[in-house]
Formats: sequence, structure tokens, C-alpha cells
Amino acid sequence: MGGDIEARETGKRPAHRHPVFWVVLLVAVLSIVAGILVLGLTDRVLPAPRWIVSQIETRANAALAAQGTVVVGGMELFVDDRFVPHVRLTDVEIHSPAGLRLARLPDVRSTLDGAAILHGRVQPRSLSISGADIALQRNADNSFDFVLSEDAAPTAGAVDPVAAIEAFDRVFALPVLSGIETIEISDLDLRFSDRRAKKRWDAKGSWLRMFRTEKSVVINLAVSVSEGGRAPARATLTLTSQKGSPAATLSAEVRDVGSRDLAAQSPALAWLGALDAPISGSIWTSVDRSGAILPLQASLKLGKGALQPTPDTRPVNFDGVSLGLSYDPETYRLEFKDIVVDSPALRVRAEAKAWLKDVNDGVPNSLVGQIAISDLKADPEGLFENAVALTQGAIDVKLTLSPFRLQLGQLTLMDGARRISAKGEFHAEKDGWATALDFDVDAIESARLLALWPVAMVPKTRAWMRENVATSEIFNVVAGLRVTPSQEPRFSLSYEYRATEVTVIRTLPPVRDGAGYATIADNSYTLVVDKGHVIAPDGGRIDVQGTVLHIPDLRIVPAPAEVTLRTKSSITAALSLLDQPPFGFLSKAGQPVDLADGTAEIETHLTLTLARRIKPGDVSYEVAGTLNDVRSDRIVKGRQITAGKLSVTADRAGMEISGPGTFDGIPVDVVWRQGFGPEAKGKSDLTGTVELSPRALKAFAVTLPEGAVAGSGTGAIELKLVKGQDTAFSLTSDLVGLTLAVPEIGWTKPAAEAGRLSVAGALGQPARIDQIALSGGGLAVQGKVVLKPDGTLDAVTLEQASLKDWFNGQVVLRGRGAGQTVAVEVASGQADMRKAEFGKGRGGGETTMTVALDSLRISRGIALTGFR
Repeated sequence: MGGDIEARETGKRPAHRHPVFWVVLLVAVLSIVAGILVLGLTDRVLPAPRWIVSQIETRANAALAAQGTVVVGGMELFVDDRFVPHVRLTDVEIHSPAGLRLARLPDVRSTLDGAAILHGRVQPRSLSISGADIALQRNADNSFDFVLSEDAAPTAGAVDPVAAIEAFDRVFALPVLSGIETIEISDLDLRFSDRRAKKRWDAKGSWLRMFRTEKSVVINLAVSVSEGGRAPARATLTLTSQKGSPAATLSAEVRDVGSRDLAAQSPALAWLGALDAPISGSIWTSVDRSGAILPLQASLKLGKGALQPTPDTRPVNFDGVSLGLSYDPETYRLEFKDIVVDSPALRVRAEAKAWLKDVNDGVPNSLVGQIAISDLKADPEGLFENAVALTQGAIDVKLTLSPFRLQLGQLTLMDGARRISAKGEFHAEKDGWATALDFDVDAIESARLLALWPVAMVPKTRAWMRENVATSEIFNVVAGLRVTPSQEPRFSLSYEYRATEVTVIRTLPPVRDGAGYATIADNSYTLVVDKGHVIAPDGGRIDVQGTVLHIPDLRIVPAPAEVTLRTKSSITAALSLLDQPPFGFLSKAGQPVDLADGTAEIETHLTLTLARRIKPGDVSYEVAGTLNDVRSDRIVKGRQITAGKLSVTADRAGMEISGPGTFDGIPVDVVWRQGFGPEAKGKSDLTGTVELSPRALKAFAVTLPEGAVAGSGTGAIELKLVKGQDTAFSLTSDLVGLTLAVPEIGWTKPAAEAGRLSVAGALGQPARIDQIALSGGGLAVQGKVVLKPDGTLDAVTLEQASLKDWFNGQVVLRGRGAGQTVAVEVASGQADMRKAEFGKGRGGGETTMTVALDSLRISRGIALTGFR
């Protein structure tokens, strides 16, 4: 005994032991062995006295070092049929330093180390717990605490992962636990309250298993949570800690865990909080021997779900996503690998890099990243007309989680050799999504543009382009989309085009090889043709450069349109185009489209509705332009009309061509009018001025005696053009500039003296003069002129004729052939020779004037007075 005391005091072993010591030791060992044999053979349970239970509580609380307290309801000892001793603790409770119950363990069983018992030590070798009830809380500052209820106050700060692992190792290094090889907890009810996520999870029927090896301690925890009638969410966690080192590995296998539940567990997964989808997969992380936290790794599969940041946000559905994830907590860097969105509607392959931003208490509120797309195929039902495939792309994004906002700094997609760029943002608002997107495309075919244009996005605009813009190459495409909840989307688009076929009006030939630009803004569409042509049914090619189509509101069906059609072509082609529906100018007038030769530059303004069937009454139009180098022998049959430049106008009432020109070589300045009413079919009018001169008479096949007309004057002419009939005409003139003479009667009208001429008849072969009235130089006559078939004078019948008040009667002048003077026939009348001026000369003296008449015939008599 003294030797033992000495040994304890000096640390040296005693030289010998008293024989009594060995006897007592042997008796104790035999007693213990005998007790174990008795318990094992009799299958009896031995309750422990209360003082032993109290002693266990005292030692356990001392081991916890004020980090909590343990209350043990009771203890039992029994030995199994293999003579292995066990201890059963009942109604064990673990309390926090504040006195809150953290866990309730109804049944705790421990297998004891028999060898240790023989050495006088109680050394547990395994623990088995059944029916445990544990509550765990994460506080708003991201710290963890065992709690009794949801409103319990936090009692511990945030734990550093390395410190937590070291504390874990120290716990299992305690003498009371150092010999434990396994710990099993079955029928475990685990409550986890997350004050940060404002959510609670209850996992019933879970289990935990811990076992230790020579170098490590491994803990497995399996939980199952049922919520909202969904399939149970399951998770299995495995923690492997290396003994004597901070090195540890934590892994989790999850199945059908809600995306929002998973998002709350790690900063690396916070972005999942905007999704509503079940997730399965693996997550693992580790700490190396130096205490450095290694990147978190994950391999996840998202089931059918939706992007829906808030319950009020309209969901954006998807069928499934798989991805690999790596997260470096030191740099807040995320790396996504093998992102695959695979469903009948959408398939995407991509990789991404991102960095967490705005991190507060370990919780990020935003991230910025770069996404590289290697393959994209989209064929969602009802979104596109046909499946869309893109070869590659890149996106710069910033995602803000609360409130949800996705910003595209730059999106670039490659469609073969074509580049599609975009930028913009999406906001999750109470009533839906707010969107602002801007796109630009370097070059694309119109058919491809429509293929990439979602069917439901401004559908009426899209439908109009599909029907009216075809086989085109579109480039420098710029588009913008603005969507505000509860309001109609606003869309804008501008593009240039070339090698394009454009239908401006469905009834007219399409524009070929078109080039120009177009814009859509606030449902208004404008297309400008900088280059292009149409092929008229007659006359060939028509240049339509400068043509403009404007649709004020594409939402209206059928859409109203305003067209400015600018054409350059032959006159025949222009008239042929204007004879197409809805115009029908020439057909209405009963005129041919090849009315004249020459060129035409015409601007037509139309207001119409783009219906499938356009009726003439549905179109209002105004036509204005010029005709150049005009030549026609069809406006006035058999008469050649020419002009250097004429103006042309038309509206629903009729068409008008005007300007200076020549009529069979005679200068004219005329206006040709053609009405479009039913009463005007085959009829038109020509009015204007015409030169009056000897050559004009010759042009109109009117032959008068030599010297009868000299000089040049003008007359007002009016032609009545009736299809199948000679052209009726009327002519009036003041005769200024013309010298008129009838030598046979001694009459002359000087050129400077005004007079009056009025002629009416028809332009035939020969011309017909039904009425003529002439006054001037003291002569006044009225009658008609009859021409011979060769155009020479047959007779001038003057029913009324007066000459300077000395003659008044009826006279007929008959032509007698070329170079012959006319024969004068006086049918009746009076002549006062005293007033005749035959004898007056220019000097006022008396002269004798002889009137030479080769033929004078007096048919009924004439009264002559004044002879001496």
C-alpha cells in the first residue's frame, strides 16, 4: 500500500506487492467474471442503483466542460448470450448551457469492453440509440445551435469548419468515448429550423451510424422529409474525419430534395432558390491536412420544374437539367461543367464560371458569370414553328436573387456563320415578368429570322413578315422587346435587306432583287426600297427605287397600309402596272397599255387595306409623275403626238396627261383627260393650244390657196376622243400673228390685227369642218368647209358673209385644184360699191383697183348700188 503511494508520488513502480494485494485482485476478477457468467447464463437485467446513475451524470457533465448538461433517467446492466456486457441508459436528455433541452434519447445502449472491465475500467465499445429526438437550428447569422423550440434564443456563434472538425476529434478522444467503435441511432426524429431561410424541416424515421477505424471516424446520417404531398425527399450525409488531423470529407447523396431546400444549405447553391424543382445527386467537400477548405463539388440532376422566384411570378417551365459544380469558398468562385438541359422541348449543352457577390453572413445575394454554350436545340411546343438549332454561344450574366433580376451583359449565339447578339434583363415582379431585351444580328435570311422568332411574340407582326417578306438576306438586324406585366408587349425591329423578294401589295408583282431597310416600332411597320424592280405584265422591267410601305398598326387585321410607289420604266410598263388591280386605269378607260412610247417616272400614293381580296373601292390613290420622250399615234388615231416631257396625274376620278409637245409636228400644249367612270369608257378629251400656220393646215390635211394664210398664231383646241370614231375637234383663235387674205375679193387681215376664228369638225381622212366662223379685217363670215378626199378644198359655203359694210350676202368659194384661184359664187346679197375701197390707195389718192375674178357666178341676183 505504501509502495502504491510512493509510486504515485515518485512515478516509480514499487519493488514488490504484498501477497494480500494479489489475493484481493484475484477475488475481484473472479467476482466480475462470475457476475458476467451469471448474467449471461440467467439472461437477467441488473438495474443500477441511483448513486451509480448520478455518478455517471457527474462524470458526463464534467466531460462536457460546461458546454451542456446530461440527465440520465436510469441505467441497466445485462450480458448477452455471448457473454458480452451491455449497459442501457433510459430517458437521457441533453440540455444547453441555458437549460434548454437539445435532445431526448429514450433508449441508449452501450456494449462494454470486457477486457477493460477486468482492468477495473468501464469502457464503452459501441452505442446504440433508438427513438432519439434532436432539434437543430441555424441562426440568422449562419451560426448553428441545438434548440428546444423555434423561438429559442441562439447560444453559440458561427463555427469555423476546421474548428468544428477539431472539436469533433477532441470529443471522440475523450476517455469515455475513446474506445467506442460504433454509434448507431435508429428511429431518429430530426427537426431543423433555419431562421435565415425562415423554414423548418421535420425528418422522421431517420438513422445515424458512426464507426471508427484505426485512422478515421466515419459518420453516416440518412434523413427523409415528406412535404406537400410530394415524393419524400431523402438525403444521406457522410462525414469522414482523419484522426489527429483537421483533414475531413463531408459528402451528401440527395434524392428528390426541393431546390429551395437545397439552396438554403450552402452559398454555392443559393442560386437554386429561384427554382422550383426536385433535385437528386451528390455533393461533397473536404478539408486537407493543413486545414485548408477544398472546393465543394456537386453533381446534380434537376427534375421537371420551373423558374419561379416568387409564388406570384408566372413560372417558366423546364423538363430537366443536369450539371457538375465546383465551388471555392476562398474566392467565392463557382465553376459549372457539363450543364445539360435535355427535354423534348429544349436541349442545351454548356459550361459556366461565376463569382458570388454581395455576400452577407455567408449568404450571397448576387453572382456574376460567363456561360459558354456548345450546343442548343429548341423545339418547345408552340414556341417556334420548327425546331431551332444553334452551334455555340456565350453569355455574360449577373443574377440578383432578392429581388430576382437576371441581367444579360452580352449574349452571343452563333447560327452557323451568323452571329446573334443580345443584352437585356428580366425582373420578377408581382404580376409577372418584366423584360427588356435588345438583339442584333449581323446577317440572316428572312426565313431563318422567322424560325428564331417565337410564334407568340408580337404574333401579328411576325405573321405579316412571313406572308410578305420572302427569299431575302437580312443584315444589320436590330430588335428590342419590352414586356411589362399587365401591359401589351412593345417590340421594335429594324433591318437592312438585299437579294429580297418583297410583296408590297398582293395584287401587284413582287419586288425582285430588292434592297433597302425596314423598321417596326410601336406596332408600326415601314419598309423602304433602295433598290429593286418588278416585271410588269407588259413593257418589261420597272425600277421601284424609293418605294415606301407604311403600316400604321400591325395589330389591326386586315392591316391598313399607306404605299408610296415610285417607278421608273417605259410608259407601257408603267401603264401596265397601273392597269393591275386595284387600279385598272387603262381597262376602265377602254385604252391599251401601249398607248405611247417613252419613259415614265411616276409616284403613286395609295391608301388601302391589306386584305386577301382587294376591291377597287377599297383603295384610294393619287398618281403624279412625268413622261419623257413621248411618242404616240394611238391617243389620236393616225396622228403622231410627241413630247419631250409631260406631266401625268391620276386619282379615282380619272387620269390626266399634260404638257407641251407636237401634234403631227405642230407645236401644241395640251391636257389629255381620261375619266374612270363607266360612262367614260372608250372616251377621253384633249384640250390645249395649237400653232396656227400654213404648216399646221398642211399637217391637218387642209389645203388652201397659196397666200391665203401666212404667219403664225395660236389657237385653243379641244378634241373629243371616242374609240372607233373620228376625233371631233373644236378650234378657236384670236388670229394674232396670222395674215389672212382672199385676193379674189380684195380682203386681207394683217398679222398684228386681232380677229376671231372658231372651227368645229372631225379629224378624219380627210378632216371634216362642220362649222367655221371668221371675223377680222372688216370681214365676217360663217359657214362650213368641205374638203376633197385628198385634203384639197372642195367648197367653202358661207351662209353669212359681210365685207366692210359694202357687201352682205351668201357666198360659196369653190376650189378648182392646186394652183388655181377659187371660184366665187354669190348666192344672194347686196353690194354698195360706193363704200367699196377698191379705188383707195395707201396714200389717200384715187387709184384704180381691179378685182380679178376668173369666175363669178351670181345665182339668184345681186343688187349693186353706187355706180356712176
